[in-house]
Amino acid sequence: MPNGGVPKQMILYPKESPDTVLYCNGGELRIFDRAEWDQQKSAGQPRLVLSAAEGAAVGWFLRYWIGERALQPGYSMPRDLVHAEFDF
Repeated sequence: MPNGGVPKQMILYPKESPDTVLYCNGGELRIFDRAEWDQQKSAGQPRLVLSAAEGAAVGWFLRYWIGERALQPGYSMPRDLVHAEFDF
């Protein structure tokens, strides 16, 4: 994998918002309606797009408040905690 073993794409299906999909491609975050995602994947029309700088602001804020309790990311995250796919 060209990024030192880190995938470039992540798709997250939030437990508390089953009608929503978060799609990260590099530093960009897009939020889709689940129906739009199921039909067109990343070619669909997102509800929200955050630039890398905006995503970094959110990441910094969450990292500060979650701190040591943060889930350590990886490919084997328990599906009951996080439903994510990488490099689809």
